[in-house]
Amino acid sequence: MVSIVIERGVSEKNNILVYVIQKAIRSFLKSIKNEMGGKEFYRLTSKNRKAGKSGIAAHGLSQPISLTSVLLGTILDREGIPFSVIDDDNVVNKHGELLKFAIKKASVMAISTTYTVEMKTIENLLKFIRSNSEKINPGLKILLGGQGLLSWMAKDSIGDKLFEQLKLADYFVFGEADKIFGSLIRRILHGENVSNLEGVVHKKGNKIIGSPKKIQVDANEIMSPDWGIIKKYKFNNLDFTKEPYPGFAGIEEGRGCMFRCKFCSYPSLTKFRRKEAKVITAELQNVHNNGFRGVTFLGAEFLNPLTFSIPVLSEIGRLRLPVECWAFGRLDVISKRPELADLLKEANFKTIQFGLESGSREILVKMNKKFDPTNMDKAVRLLHDRGIQVKVSIIIGFPGETKETLKKTKNVLKKCNFDEIMIHGLSVLSGTPLYENRQEFGIKLTPYGWAHGTMRTIDLPRHIRDMIIFLTKQTDTSILNISQNVTPKFFQSNVTENRIKKGTKIIQSILCHEWENYRDNGGEKPCRMTLFEELLKIVDFIPLELYGFEKGNLDMEVS
Repeated sequence: MVSIVIERGVSEKNNILVYVIQKAIRSFLKSIKNEMGGKEFYRLTSKNRKAGKSGIAAHGLSQPISLTSVLLGTILDREGIPFSVIDDDNVVNKHGELLKFAIKKASVMAISTTYTVEMKTIENLLKFIRSNSEKINPGLKILLGGQGLLSWMAKDSIGDKLFEQLKLADYFVFGEADKIFGSLIRRILHGENVSNLEGVVHKKGNKIIGSPKKIQVDANEIMSPDWGIIKKYKFNNLDFTKEPYPGFAGIEEGRGCMFRCKFCSYPSLTKFRRKEAKVITAELQNVHNNGFRGVTFLGAEFLNPLTFSIPVLSEIGRLRLPVECWAFGRLDVISKRPELADLLKEANFKTIQFGLESGSREILVKMNKKFDPTNMDKAVRLLHDRGIQVKVSIIIGFPGETKETLKKTKNVLKKCNFDEIMIHGLSVLSGTPLYENRQEFGIKLTPYGWAHGTMRTIDLPRHIRDMIIFLTKQTDTSILNISQNVTPKFFQSNVTENRIKKGTKIIQSILCHEWENYRDNGGEKPCRMTLFEELLKIVDFIPLELYGFEKGNLDMEVS
């Protein structure tokens, strides 16, 4: 038996944003409790206290089952090797008992670092696995792979120290393992030699054998996922022959990115390739045949080059499958080529997400993002007129960021009135041009994060609060950080997208209420209880344990 473990690492990203949101909700709930009294507060919030699993359509890292786990599972299924999957963020805390069971039963545990930014996350996972396997399964072999390994081996990062810090693993595979993963697992299971497999490093006693040479496969060698396997094997111990089916599946239209944004390591980790249209449509057909209502294209950017996207969109449109499509796409391309909006509609695309990152031309030039942010509203109108949602992401804190550049970003956000937005605080990550050239950008790494000439990590909470207040009061835009990572925890299974949207809007208003009090140093506002009553009408329960309240402890004070 093989256990596949996917650590999403979501909770390690945007931790400043998560912190400021949780702190505000905690403050809000504490004030409500103090105002109405502990007994009444717990009576109103004690119903259905166990957090459920949202049934809304989810994309990217928020998908209940990741593409990585299905790709690896597809390879093992074709090799006839039985497996199970644990696929989530913070797997030790969320799935500790399931992980112990997998440790007991598995001969090999294959861990992906594809979504993990901080190596410490994987180190902690390895410690948990080894401390338990020493007691119940000392022969367990651990294999590490994924893009995290490549990033950590990057120039001026950890380099050769990687194997020392990840010494609890037995095998490492660097790069894209589509062609060798099945063979590698089989050899490990049988105790056979793996030295002649490209990109594989293993330990023999105290020696490290092999070279961390990056494997890359051709476009036609990228594994096509079979999403039907989630009905054959256990994913997070769920039986999808009985459990509600995930709404969306993920597929890759290719790998790599043709752009070179300074904050991103992806272009340096893997070359740019695109699959043939017939391969993509076959994968779409597989998604449809297996009962999914939608598909998320997980490549870095779908619309470029046009010599790829136009034929693929035309072919998808001819299929006329009842499958909703979501993809990353550049709005500036749609503004210049309006016919793309028609092709997207014909192909049943319902959402386009764009890395806007800033509304300041000055900041965008520094990021190496070459587009005019003032021309985004044309693309938004074209897409909205065809029933396609537009989501964007922004980064706060890039070198040169000031109140003026943030004001320009706010102007673009107000003008475009996007459907949803993901807010990121700047991360200076190894393997990115920003990290490698940090002296040129005037960046100093500190125990608290980073600092440059115009901003520091410790300034981010204030700017994040101001941005959320602005978006809530000046636009109709929902904040994805909240709708994906906060609001679903207030609901049981199979909640509708409309209820999530309403709940998110109320939570955004709650945050504004608390932060405006904080900023103005003011007292009580009469709307606090009204907001609480509105929240209770929409949500299934209040997950008090997530915000520092102990179940049943009526005298609990939140510090």
